[in-house]
Amino acid sequence: LRMLVSIFLHPLRIGWDPALHLQCAELIVKGGIPYVDMLDVNPPLIWYLDTLPVLVSEAFKAPVTLVFNEFMVLLMAWAASALGYLLIKKAQPAEAFAYLGLIFGALYFNFFLRWDFGQREEIFVLLYLPYLVLRLLRYLGARFTVAEGLIFGITGSIGICLKHYFVLVALMVELSMLLAYRRPRVLIAWENLGVLVFALLYLIHFAF
Repeated sequence: LRMLVSIFLHPLRIGWDPALHLQCAELIVKGGIPYVDMLDVNPPLIWYLDTLPVLVSEAFKAPVTLVFNEFMVLLMAWAASALGYLLIKKAQPAEAFAYLGLIFGALYFNFFLRWDFGQREEIFVLLYLPYLVLRLLRYLGARFTVAEGLIFGITGSIGICLKHYFVLVALMVELSMLLAYRRPRVLIAWENLGVLVFALLYLIHFAF
Protein backbone atom coordinates (compact mmCIF):
# COMPACT_ATOMS: atom_id res chain seq x y z
CA LEU A 1 0.00 0.00 0.00
CA ARG A 2 2.87 2.33 0.81
CA MET A 3 4.38 1.70 -2.63
CA LEU A 4 1.03 2.17 -4.41
CA VAL A 5 0.48 5.56 -2.74
CA SER A 6 3.93 6.70 -3.86
CA ILE A 7 3.35 5.43 -7.40
CA PHE A 8 0.03 7.23 -7.82
CA LEU A 9 1.49 10.45 -6.38
CA HIS A 10 4.29 10.32 -8.98
CA PRO A 11 2.87 8.45 -12.00
CA LEU A 12 5.67 9.51 -14.36
CA ARG A 13 8.61 8.66 -12.10
CA ILE A 14 10.97 6.05 -13.53
CA GLY A 15 14.68 5.31 -13.60
CA TRP A 16 16.78 5.60 -16.74
CA ASP A 17 17.37 1.90 -17.40
CA PRO A 18 13.73 0.86 -16.88
CA ALA A 19 12.72 3.76 -19.15
CA LEU A 20 15.05 2.52 -21.90
CA HIS A 21 13.69 -1.03 -21.62
CA LEU A 22 10.12 0.26 -21.72
CA GLN A 23 10.86 2.19 -24.91
CA CYS A 24 12.30 -0.96 -26.50
CA ALA A 25 9.18 -2.87 -25.44
CA GLU A 26 7.00 -0.18 -27.04
CA LEU A 27 8.91 -0.65 -30.30
CA ILE A 28 8.42 -4.42 -30.12
CA VAL A 29 4.67 -3.97 -29.60
CA LYS A 30 4.63 -1.76 -32.70
CA GLY A 31 6.35 -4.50 -34.72
CA GLY A 32 9.99 -3.70 -34.12
CA ILE A 33 12.59 -6.48 -34.10
CA PRO A 34 15.21 -6.54 -31.32
CA TYR A 35 18.72 -5.67 -32.53
CA VAL A 36 17.29 -4.69 -35.93
CA ASP A 37 15.05 -1.75 -35.05
CA MET A 38 16.61 -1.05 -31.63
CA LEU A 39 20.00 -1.81 -30.14
CA ASP A 40 21.26 -2.24 -26.60
CA VAL A 41 24.08 -4.15 -24.93
CA ASN A 42 21.57 -6.13 -22.84
CA PRO A 43 19.85 -9.42 -23.72
CA PRO A 44 16.20 -8.88 -24.71
CA LEU A 45 14.24 -10.82 -22.06
CA ILE A 46 13.54 -7.66 -20.05
CA TRP A 47 12.05 -6.09 -23.21
CA TYR A 48 9.69 -9.03 -23.61
CA LEU A 49 8.58 -8.73 -19.98
CA ASP A 50 8.00 -5.02 -20.41
CA THR A 51 5.61 -5.62 -23.30
CA LEU A 52 3.06 -6.62 -20.62
CA PRO A 53 2.83 -3.16 -19.00
CA VAL A 54 3.03 -1.56 -22.47
CA LEU A 55 0.01 -3.55 -23.69
CA VAL A 56 -1.96 -2.78 -20.51
CA SER A 57 -1.01 0.90 -20.85
CA GLU A 58 -2.32 1.05 -24.40
CA ALA A 59 -5.51 -0.84 -23.51
CA PHE A 60 -6.42 1.50 -20.63
CA LYS A 61 -4.85 4.69 -22.04
CA ALA A 62 -2.74 5.07 -18.90
CA PRO A 63 0.84 6.36 -18.61
CA VAL A 64 3.17 3.48 -19.34
CA THR A 65 5.41 4.49 -16.42
CA LEU A 66 2.47 4.22 -14.01
CA VAL A 67 1.50 0.78 -15.31
CA PHE A 68 5.12 -0.39 -15.16
CA ASN A 69 5.41 0.65 -11.51
CA GLU A 70 2.13 -1.12 -10.74
CA PHE A 71 3.56 -4.18 -12.49
CA MET A 72 6.51 -4.04 -10.11
CA VAL A 73 4.16 -3.95 -7.11
CA LEU A 74 2.44 -7.04 -8.53
CA LEU A 75 5.83 -8.77 -8.64
CA MET A 76 6.36 -7.80 -5.01
CA ALA A 77 2.96 -9.28 -4.14
CA TRP A 78 3.85 -12.45 -6.07
CA ALA A 79 7.14 -12.84 -4.20
CA ALA A 80 5.53 -12.30 -0.80
CA SER A 81 2.59 -14.61 -1.55
CA ALA A 82 4.83 -17.33 -2.97
CA LEU A 83 7.21 -17.16 -0.02
CA GLY A 84 4.28 -17.20 2.41
CA TYR A 85 2.81 -20.25 0.71
CA LEU A 86 6.09 -22.14 0.72
CA LEU A 87 7.05 -21.31 4.29
CA ILE A 88 3.62 -21.84 5.83
CA LYS A 89 2.58 -24.90 3.83
CA LYS A 90 5.89 -26.67 3.27
CA ALA A 91 8.31 -25.68 6.03
CA GLN A 92 8.32 -27.35 9.42
CA PRO A 93 6.10 -25.46 11.90
CA ALA A 94 9.06 -24.65 14.12
CA GLU A 95 10.96 -23.23 11.14
CA ALA A 96 8.12 -21.33 9.48
CA PHE A 97 8.05 -18.53 12.06
CA ALA A 98 11.81 -18.00 11.76
CA TYR A 99 11.45 -17.69 7.99
CA LEU A 100 8.90 -14.88 8.24
CA GLY A 101 11.78 -12.40 8.30
CA LEU A 102 12.58 -13.51 4.77
CA ILE A 103 9.16 -12.34 3.58
CA PHE A 104 9.59 -8.94 5.23
CA GLY A 105 13.07 -8.65 3.72
CA ALA A 106 11.79 -9.49 0.25
CA LEU A 107 9.34 -6.58 0.50
CA TYR A 108 11.27 -4.10 2.60
CA PHE A 109 14.34 -3.80 0.36
CA ASN A 110 12.10 -2.37 -2.39
CA PHE A 111 11.39 0.73 -0.29
CA PHE A 112 15.01 1.87 -0.54
CA LEU A 113 15.12 1.72 -4.33
CA ARG A 114 14.43 5.08 -5.95
CA TRP A 115 16.00 5.34 -9.40
CA ASP A 116 16.87 1.65 -9.18
CA PHE A 117 13.21 0.68 -8.78
CA GLY A 118 12.35 -1.66 -11.66
CA GLN A 119 15.93 -2.62 -12.48
CA ARG A 120 16.59 -6.20 -13.56
CA GLU A 121 18.44 -6.90 -10.32
CA GLU A 122 15.25 -6.17 -8.36
CA ILE A 123 13.12 -8.28 -10.71
CA PHE A 124 15.67 -11.10 -10.39
CA VAL A 125 15.38 -11.10 -6.60
CA LEU A 126 11.57 -11.10 -6.67
CA LEU A 127 11.33 -13.96 -9.19
CA TYR A 128 14.29 -16.04 -7.99
CA LEU A 129 13.73 -15.93 -4.23
CA PRO A 130 10.66 -18.25 -4.15
CA TYR A 131 12.52 -20.76 -6.33
CA LEU A 132 15.53 -20.54 -4.01
CA VAL A 133 13.38 -21.18 -0.93
CA LEU A 134 11.68 -24.11 -2.67
CA ARG A 135 15.10 -25.61 -3.43
CA LEU A 136 16.21 -25.15 0.17
CA LEU A 137 13.05 -26.82 1.48
CA ARG A 138 13.54 -29.62 -1.05
CA TYR A 139 17.02 -30.26 0.36
CA LEU A 140 15.49 -30.26 3.85
CA GLY A 141 13.05 -32.99 2.83
CA ALA A 142 9.89 -31.15 1.80
CA ARG A 143 7.80 -32.56 -1.06
CA PHE A 144 6.16 -30.63 -3.87
CA THR A 145 3.65 -31.39 -6.60
CA VAL A 146 4.57 -31.29 -10.29
CA ALA A 147 2.61 -28.03 -10.72
CA GLU A 148 4.37 -26.37 -7.78
CA GLY A 149 7.76 -27.38 -9.10
CA LEU A 150 7.11 -26.20 -12.64
CA ILE A 151 5.51 -22.88 -11.63
CA PHE A 152 8.32 -21.87 -9.29
CA GLY A 153 10.94 -23.26 -11.64
CA ILE A 154 9.72 -21.34 -14.69
CA THR A 155 9.24 -18.05 -12.83
CA GLY A 156 12.64 -18.48 -11.21
CA SER A 157 14.19 -19.15 -14.61
CA ILE A 158 12.73 -15.92 -15.99
CA GLY A 159 14.57 -14.05 -13.25
CA ILE A 160 17.78 -16.01 -13.77
CA CYS A 161 17.78 -15.41 -17.54
CA LEU A 162 17.41 -11.63 -17.26
CA LYS A 163 21.20 -11.27 -17.20
CA HIS A 164 23.84 -13.81 -18.14
CA TYR A 165 25.73 -13.50 -14.86
CA PHE A 166 22.57 -14.25 -12.84
CA VAL A 167 23.04 -17.80 -14.15
CA LEU A 168 26.37 -17.99 -12.31
CA VAL A 169 24.70 -16.73 -9.13
CA ALA A 170 22.03 -19.44 -9.30
CA LEU A 171 24.58 -22.16 -10.08
CA MET A 172 26.84 -21.19 -7.18
CA VAL A 173 23.92 -21.09 -4.73
CA GLU A 174 22.74 -24.52 -5.88
CA LEU A 175 26.27 -25.88 -5.58
CA SER A 176 26.59 -24.52 -2.05
CA MET A 177 23.36 -26.26 -0.99
CA LEU A 178 24.48 -29.47 -2.67
CA LEU A 179 27.78 -29.41 -0.78
CA ALA A 180 26.01 -28.57 2.48
CA TYR A 181 23.33 -31.26 2.35
CA ARG A 182 25.01 -33.95 0.21
CA ARG A 183 21.79 -34.98 -1.56
CA PRO A 184 22.61 -35.13 -5.29
CA ARG A 185 19.30 -36.85 -6.12
CA VAL A 186 17.50 -33.61 -5.24
CA LEU A 187 18.98 -32.09 -8.40
CA ILE A 188 16.48 -34.14 -10.42
CA ALA A 189 13.28 -32.26 -9.66
CA TRP A 190 10.39 -30.64 -11.53
CA GLU A 191 11.46 -27.10 -10.65
CA ASN A 192 14.90 -27.67 -12.18
CA LEU A 193 13.24 -29.09 -15.28
CA GLY A 194 11.18 -25.90 -15.49
CA VAL A 195 14.34 -23.81 -15.19
CA LEU A 196 16.11 -25.74 -17.94
CA VAL A 197 13.15 -25.81 -20.34
CA PHE A 198 12.59 -22.05 -20.17
CA ALA A 199 16.33 -21.33 -20.45
CA LEU A 200 16.66 -23.60 -23.48
CA LEU A 201 13.64 -22.04 -25.20
CA TYR A 202 15.11 -18.60 -24.53
CA LEU A 203 18.44 -19.65 -26.09
CA ILE A 204 16.74 -21.27 -29.10
CA HIS A 205 14.68 -18.13 -29.78
CA PHE A 206 17.86 -16.24 -30.69
CA ALA A 207 18.08 -18.35 -33.83
CA PHE A 208 14.91 -16.67 -35.07
